[in-house]
Amino acid sequence: MWVGREYLDFDPNTIPHGAETGSSIHAHFFWNWLRDCGACAAWNGSLRGGYPAFAEIHSATFHPLTFLTVWLWGVVNGAKVGLVVLLWVAGMAQLWLGHLLGVNRVARIWTALLAVTGGHLLGRMDLGAYMVMSGVAFGSLVAPALLYVYKKRNFRSAAVLGLATGSAALAGSGYMQLGVFMLLPASLFLLFDDRFKLQTTVRYYMAAALLALLLSAVILVPLSQSYNLYQKPTDPDFAFTQPIRYLVLNLVIDDLEFYRFRTLERGRLPYLYVNFIGWLPVILAVIGLFFGRTADRRVKWFLLAGIASTYAITSGWVLRNLVLIYPGIAAVRNAPQIASMAVPLLLGVAALGLDYLWRQRWPEVSSEFNQKLAPLVLSLRWLLVIPLAFSLRATYNFIAPIAVNVPLLSIQQDVLDTFAEHLPPGELAWVQTPRGAHRWVTQAIGQGFKISNVVVSITVKDQPPPEYRLEARFEPLDEGHAAELIAQLDSLHLYQHSDAIYAGVRAGESVTPCRATGVGGHIEVFCDTLGGELIVQENVWIGWRAWLDGEPAVLSPSNDWLRLPMPPGQHQVTLRYEPRDVPIGIGLTALGLVLCIGLLL
Repeated sequence: MWVGREYLDFDPNTIPHGAETGSSIHAHFFWNWLRDCGACAAWNGSLRGGYPAFAEIHSATFHPLTFLTVWLWGVVNGAKVGLVVLLWVAGMAQLWLGHLLGVNRVARIWTALLAVTGGHLLGRMDLGAYMVMSGVAFGSLVAPALLYVYKKRNFRSAAVLGLATGSAALAGSGYMQLGVFMLLPASLFLLFDDRFKLQTTVRYYMAAALLALLLSAVILVPLSQSYNLYQKPTDPDFAFTQPIRYLVLNLVIDDLEFYRFRTLERGRLPYLYVNFIGWLPVILAVIGLFFGRTADRRVKWFLLAGIASTYAITSGWVLRNLVLIYPGIAAVRNAPQIASMAVPLLLGVAALGLDYLWRQRWPEVSSEFNQKLAPLVLSLRWLLVIPLAFSLRATYNFIAPIAVNVPLLSIQQDVLDTFAEHLPPGELAWVQTPRGAHRWVTQAIGQGFKISNVVVSITVKDQPPPEYRLEARFEPLDEGHAAELIAQLDSLHLYQHSDAIYAGVRAGESVTPCRATGVGGHIEVFCDTLGGELIVQENVWIGWRAWLDGEPAVLSPSNDWLRLPMPPGQHQVTLRYEPRDVPIGIGLTALGLVLCIGLLL
């Protein structure tokens, strides 16, 4: 609550710090659409021609935390509350890990506080990557859940691991899920005994894996039907990656501006690299490596192997060799952020080191204030609290400038009001907010606008963004352009492109506009034409169905937009996105939840 106190400002005209916060939480509007129009929410028609809402793993849309915060506080304020909850989750995950390692209370609490204030968590908000921070926080629960099964060896613990892993799968980003996956090689230390014999705990891990798959089926099933229609930017050279020796240095570099330059083979986006926790936990981790004790040495090897495998996958050398075997690995272009998943494990080893120091024989100081009272005896081990406190102060001072809200510009609302004046009420059309201005996204979508071209991590394969009718841009268009200048607000020029049509009937070279209304995957088109082919600028996808004047109609084969033969006269076309994979995924997730509750009870 203290670290995230700035987020608890519910002013609707402020948004969490980070240039891309708006675009990172835009998919959370799903819950508003679900409340307003039900099944229409299955199609996210707000960006770049639309895409299936259930087939996106980048956002944290379907995590219970998103559902609760959006329904209680709305998209933007819900994200603010969500950030505070994520801080709490990361701290509790670290506290749980310390408990399972059997370290003393001081070590548990100190490492938990470091997990809350560490740069590996809130450092992701330097860009506004809410979904990455969500992936780190909920991904931090998986390692202690693996140890919990190892210690308890029952199906109740398997349900806990299933819930933790399923929660991490729904937490967004995609990169952090790969970091969680890198715990699998480390888990071999928990599956085999000292004689390399498979232990009986394997049945509980297999049950947990099945539960996790069921819980995440709500996105995995739709994604399995649609992944070949997506395209993600790739980088076979992995220009943003760093060698392991530089990745480790990110743990002790506390200068945010330092991350903005190509020093130590970095890119120019600090959020990819920031993992600052300071020198003290690193030194304690070294002590814990050599002297720390756990009830079972395989637990320590599990932590060390998890750290090693996570750093290995984020280094450029490993990825450049893997891409030669499987070219699809090139999509993991921003791999350095995965190193965040090594920090909770490293803090676990640091807790072992602090626990070792705390348990040593320390000199004691005694003071006798009164002969009738027992002397006050104080161990000098409590002097360790001083460097521990300074360590926390250093991490907090580093992330404090990031954990803030920033105001939305008043001109944003002025531009959107001008857009609304030039669009008939309720009629669908694509618009274009200033390129690269991600903070406009949530405000525009919240007011019902469909934004044509926003930089997002996943787009439809070989599909350009739709034509936009209204545009706001900083630079004026060249003379002779067909667009009409409708307003100039400060440095922004607002244009209307009359030839950009959301829905129209093409006959030869001519296009007759049609009026379209609707939300998400529920669209109504009203046409009065001489006949031709109806073109609606929504991306083609498996699951679209059409009706012409109430009778079922067959959509034309297409590689870009929704198309339908249109006879002459006045007609109403109904378009519905009704994929079969969505109810299957929801049903499997519900089954997984019921099984988890049953095992817990």
